[in-house]
Amino acid sequence: MRMDVGSGEKRMAKTSALMQLGRELKDLDSPLAMTIHPISEDSTFSTGLLEVAHVIARAAGDGIVLRKGDGDGLPGAPALTLHHPGSGPIHYLALPDGHEAAPFWEAMTRRTQSVNLSGDIEGRLRALAQPAELLVFIASLCPHCPEAARAANALALCSPQITTAVIDAEHFPDLAKRFKVQSVPMIVLDGELLIDEVVPAKELAQHVLARGTDSYERAVFLSQVKTGNTDRATKHLLKGTRSAGSFLSAWTDSTFHVRLALMLVAEDALAENPAILNPIVAELIDLLGTKDDALRGDTADLLGRIGHPDAREPLQTLLRDPNADIVEIAEEALGDLSD
Repeated sequence: MRMDVGSGEKRMAKTSALMQLGRELKDLDSPLAMTIHPISEDSTFSTGLLEVAHVIARAAGDGIVLRKGDGDGLPGAPALTLHHPGSGPIHYLALPDGHEAAPFWEAMTRRTQSVNLSGDIEGRLRALAQPAELLVFIASLCPHCPEAARAANALALCSPQITTAVIDAEHFPDLAKRFKVQSVPMIVLDGELLIDEVVPAKELAQHVLARGTDSYERAVFLSQVKTGNTDRATKHLLKGTRSAGSFLSAWTDSTFHVRLALMLVAEDALAENPAILNPIVAELIDLLGTKDDALRGDTADLLGRIGHPDAREPLQTLLRDPNADIVEIAEEALGDLSD
């Protein structure tokens, strides 16, 4: 089903599709609550959302309970909220047109057969004790965004503890800027885990269920570094001792560009807490023996910035390294240690 914004025949086709969707909602066991949040009449985006809500509601009859909301607790407004009994709310800060029509239709009718969630995962999601928030940043012409919205919507339909918000990054640039969204789709879990690729609903559910574990903390930190959210990564690193392990994991398996970002994070974090990376100094010293010249040199540089005395002797060993660039880096690192 495709609903393109336009005039004339396209507008009639869109209205017809919305009415068809509304008629299908008459068959729901329990009525769907649809809430319209603050609408500005002079905004094409606002009036588009308003039209979607009213056309569907008129056709659905008792299948929809139409309400007016105040936008409190939402990432932004105007917005349209869908809320089935026993499910979490799904907020649309996006027009369900074009590519995004199908996930919206599936969310309204609770038809998510294309989403592969095992019975075990569904049960664990329904039993969630802590709420989760999924922000899905999309763009109207993005061919991959519907899959991201579909996966996040499926999780909200499965658990009353999960809230999904589908956000048009072009219409809400301040929200997109907050998470440095450079490409779409991007899914943000609880404002900290940033997923800049399409992932199946099962994988997204596993992230939700893994919250609070060491593996989740590592994934959060690495995602912030990779997406350029180095300010968030610095705050995450400064949170506690477990975060140093996240830094080590990211550093060990990193590419050159990721290490550049990690170096910025380390520099800012060390300025606030000079001992923050001390717990991983021994592991970093071990990396000085790697055959990867780039990693060996960058690690020497990092150890110099950390300034732990245990690194002095291993760095002095690098003064005999066959790579002249690494010798120079080791000399500078030893100078940093002396300082």
